[in-house]
Amino acid sequence: MSRDWVTTGLWGLFLLGLAVLLLGWERSWLQLLLLGGSALLVLAGAVILRRLDEHGRAREQPETSLGTIVLAGGIAIALLGAAFGTWLLLPGLGLVALGAGVALREVRR
Repeated sequence: MSRDWVTTGLWGLFLLGLAVLLLGWERSWLQLLLLGGSALLVLAGAVILRRLDEHGRAREQPETSLGTIVLAGGIAIALLGAAFGTWLLLPGLGLVALGAGVALREVRR
């Protein structure tokens, strides 16, 4: 029985705690929506993982995956590129495409 849902749930609770802490500062509704919404989505994902795990439908995945690391790095660089310009956006999108391709290849094996 996998316990992936525990890690996901703890991350969701951490994000929820940060959203609650944000209430103590001057903020905009957009900040609360983004942080609180992401916390709720991660917690919903943990609930889904828990239910899949109870029914034995959770797929075994390798512990490490180069494709997901490249994909996550590409997404981060592309988001930074949205703020800093095309010179950073395009390489980030290239890494996203590369990482997605490698991750899909790993899943198909």
